[in-house]
Amino acid sequence: MSKEIELGHLAVTDRRGRSSYVVLTNYRVYHQSEGGVFGSSKIFIPHKAITSVQIGWRRLWWVLALGLILLAVCIFSFIAGLEPILQYGLLLGGLAMLLLFWFHKTSDIQIMSPTVTIGGKPDKHDDGRRFCELLLSAMDEEAIGKIEEAITATKKKTSEAEWRL
Repeated sequence: MSKEIELGHLAVTDRRGRSSYVVLTNYRVYHQSEGGVFGSSKIFIPHKAITSVQIGWRRLWWVLALGLILLAVCIFSFIAGLEPILQYGLLLGGLAMLLLFWFHKTSDIQIMSPTVTIGGKPDKHDDGRRFCELLLSAMDEEAIGKIEEAITATKKKTSEAEWRL
């Protein structure tokens, strides 16, 4: 077995807001999470145990809801005749929330095996996508290497066998 080499790493944030790292090597995927005084965890998944890799992005629905509520209150304030500064503040706040909804997206990455799932939210969606592509290419190279070994083993067995008529 050859030496384990780091192929890439990805900084992620879990659901509790703690930062951790997902490290890809030529044999495994490591997930190291430091919890400070509350402990730490390390998870190792060999490439052959990985069943699926998922990366996605989504917009925050509560930002859209808040923006629409602010705009609805703004319209009500125009009808009710409230202070103009309040009306324009609600209008600007609602429009700012709608712009934030449109331009801000959160990413999520998951690497799944039958027994454990690791992942988190990467800082940038493109970093997460590149990491997933690197992981899939490493898994393909490992699978191709095993197929080539099996082919050479079967060729060796057939060449050693005696054929009698």
